[in-house]
Amino acid sequence: MSLDLHAVASLSPVSVVDSLCQAIRDAVLAGHLAPGTALGEGAVAQAYGVSRLSAREALGLLVASGLLVRERNRSAVLPVLSADDRAGLLDARLAVESAAVRSRHLDGAVLDRLQASTARLRAMADHADERMVWRAELAFHRDLVAASANPWLIRAYGPIEAGMVAAQLEGSGHDSGLRLAVQHGRILRALREGDRDLAARELAEHLVAADGRPERVEGDRLLDEQDIDTSVPAAHQASPQAARQSMDAALRLSSGS
Repeated sequence: MSLDLHAVASLSPVSVVDSLCQAIRDAVLAGHLAPGTALGEGAVAQAYGVSRLSAREALGLLVASGLLVRERNRSAVLPVLSADDRAGLLDARLAVESAAVRSRHLDGAVLDRLQASTARLRAMADHADERMVWRAELAFHRDLVAASANPWLIRAYGPIEAGMVAAQLEGSGHDSGLRLAVQHGRILRALREGDRDLAARELAEHLVAADGRPERVEGDRLLDEQDIDTSVPAAHQASPQAARQSMDAALRLSSGS
């Protein structure tokens, strides 16, 4: 069967299902949907003004990604993590992210991007909303794994990131923006010096500390802002702009109206 190139060219770059998936992710990250919240197809369709078919497809994709869970003949829900779940999540992060920092692709422009991310995190640490700081932290680790250019690690990280979202919404894994930025700075400094083993150790200490398990960290280190390179490479400087996104649909969904 031949490929209809006209049909391909007419496709929208972002489908309704993709947009709906992103809207629900944003609502979760903004804290509008709590762990245990049920998301039925009908409620989602009504809240976001889409068809039930689109709602069903989007929820199926979010279940496959790990952001939501669903039992047979039940609505998709935001998972509630057990202690064992959180322990397993930390182990998975250590395995995947430690492999990522040893990638030969983590140099040059890649490190400049991560440095810019860390500088922005430090800049917002004293005044930004806690959720904004956490979202910046989430983005740093997602970018770190993506920068490894290892498709196996990148695919494995999707469900891990979904677990991180669930853990944060339950009050687990939160740390101050300053501490996060300092720890990022130590990881990046080791990478710039070409010491992948040190970078992996700094990363492990960062993840364990952020997970709230000081008993698994050897000793305690003072916060030293000299560990943070707050300069932002010119290629990554963004022009100031105010960005506001309406969450009315998420609020209607969470309130059940």
